[in-house]
Amino acid sequence: MLRAAGDFEEAIQSFESAWEMALDDSMRCRAWLGLVDCMRLADRYDDALASLDAVQKIAETNNMTAELSGIDFRRANICFPLGRVDDCLAEHKEAHRLGARIGRLGAG
Repeated sequence: MLRAAGDFEEAIQSFESAWEMALDDSMRCRAWLGLVDCMRLADRYDDALASLDAVQKIAETNNMTAELSGIDFRRANICFPLGRVDDCLAEHKEAHRLGARIGRLGAG
């Protein structure tokens, strides 16, 4: 609700608290992705990219394909406003590939 209301800094604090209270890697991953979404909206791109690198390690260790697709999607959406168009496209392609692998998208 805080994110939807535009209170990104308060939302970031809430997601950080959720991460600290998470009981497993799946919960930590979801909290971290929410944190990244808020950082992106608050134009904290460097923090968001660093957080994506950290959460990617958790997702890879636990074979979390859906989360890995979401990580690539978010990274692409951060690369675009930074003018990193080639990186943006590559990340979207990887997100699509992973999404198709788990059946979330058409395989095309």
